[in-house]
Amino acid sequence: MGLYDIGSVKDVERARQPSAEGSAPAAAEVETALRKVGRRLIPLCMGVAIANHMDRSNLAYAALTFNRDLGFDGRVYALGTALFYAAFMLCMVPSNLVMVRVGLRSWLGFLLIAWGVVAACFSLVRSAWSFYLLRALLGIFEAGAFPACWHALTLFYPRSRITKPFAYLTIGTMVAQLIGSPIAAGLLSLDGVGGIRGWQWMFGVEGIPSVLLGACVFAFLPSSIAGARFLTQPEREALAAEVARNSAPGPAGRDLAGALVLLRMTVRNTRLWGAFLCGALSSIASHTYMTYTPILISNLLSGTALTSHVSVAAAAGTSSLLPVALAVVPYSLASAAAYAVAASAQRRNEHFFHVSISLALSGTMLALFAPLARASVAGGFVALSLSLAMGAAANGPATALVSRLCKGPEQVVALPLFSSFAVLGGVAGPLMAGAVLNTSGGFTLLTIIMGSVLLGTAALVFGLRFYVMATGGIDSAVPTKLRLEDDAPPSPSSALCSGNALCVVLGRDSPRALAARSPKAPGSPGATNA
Repeated sequence: MGLYDIGSVKDVERARQPSAEGSAPAAAEVETALRKVGRRLIPLCMGVAIANHMDRSNLAYAALTFNRDLGFDGRVYALGTALFYAAFMLCMVPSNLVMVRVGLRSWLGFLLIAWGVVAACFSLVRSAWSFYLLRALLGIFEAGAFPACWHALTLFYPRSRITKPFAYLTIGTMVAQLIGSPIAAGLLSLDGVGGIRGWQWMFGVEGIPSVLLGACVFAFLPSSIAGARFLTQPEREALAAEVARNSAPGPAGRDLAGALVLLRMTVRNTRLWGAFLCGALSSIASHTYMTYTPILISNLLSGTALTSHVSVAAAAGTSSLLPVALAVVPYSLASAAAYAVAASAQRRNEHFFHVSISLALSGTMLALFAPLARASVAGGFVALSLSLAMGAAANGPATALVSRLCKGPEQVVALPLFSSFAVLGGVAGPLMAGAVLNTSGGFTLLTIIMGSVLLGTAALVFGLRFYVMATGGIDSAVPTKLRLEDDAPPSPSSALCSGNALCVVLGRDSPRALAARSPKAPGSPGATNA
């Protein structure tokens, strides 16, 4: 959970144990601290999510005229889109490990400024190769944004309260699409002003907010509970104790040895691999229709969405503003759905069904796009909007689920690794979409394939639940041996272990599972005498 930023291992052990008087962390202090944290962290993290997605997804809004002016066909556009996601996927874990060593505030601020500059440089694209290079650089710098925000939130929020904060990042991406549509429409309408194309105005202007936000992160983002000066000392102590209760001390990953330990912990957690697979499959569809939403709407309005005349570029003299503006609708629905589903998951302390049902609804509506679009333009638009909304609604609970499947500090690797697997869809999805569009023409086959993938993923999530329950349940007390400093005394929680290693017991486990792993004292019920 990043508890190595709260204090030493000894401090964490003291926080995880009741005081001499047996008192728990003061609930009032914790609630006050969380309200203050929410006012400081949530707007900054949402701002990062908004800037991150605006600078990566504005290509979808510019595509209609961008592709036409530069002579790019579907393959060039798809390859450029895929290069971003390939770089994004490969750099997420390394970026987060650099963040641990350099510091949250410094690294995130640098990333914002760097990708803002790259995003603005898209206005200078003249060839396919310059397009490919900038998309790869954008992916490299943007890769660390969400992992850094997840890390920041897990530092300040207990696991039982993390679902809604994670969902705010998803809402930030939807807000980016929501405000991105009218902003892009306005900037694209400047086409020809000053001899500059509309897409050049859009890329140049939209890179500036990321640079400014980077300066705000340097100034206002706290790197740890101890460094949160907007909290009082009792609030910091109470919050640190509450966050530490369901957490395990462990290697910080500030050097190669610590990073390898965290990677090994993640690889050995078999339950995480099921989540990684589900994330990769679901993102094949989600990244595809987010990339192609304005293009799909444009073809839907022109009556070519289900025909061989589908195109990723606007016809000469045709305005691209209406499809861009209409994209506001699905992203508004997605913001509302993301909050509602996350709030329900956190309130009920249940994540599997919330993720599975959301994906199933998304897949059903996407698979029904073609028949509904044949019936009417409005029917196709409703299907697309609801599919996107329910797909986005699964993100917050899914990220929280991965966090809760971690046994300790491997979250700093597991969360970006989960996102890296999910981004595989950002590589495979657009490439598949480009191939299908160039081969069959029309979105009929593509939406059926993507809808089926989402339905299959929903079934896998449902199956993962049974596996997790069979292996002790979510937040299970699976002992995790972590080497501590030589001078760290064993705590009462290490009673099940021997030697110099601490066996950390996490979360709530079923008594049956705990009893099955606990050594029996001679003469105790169920003990076997040697």
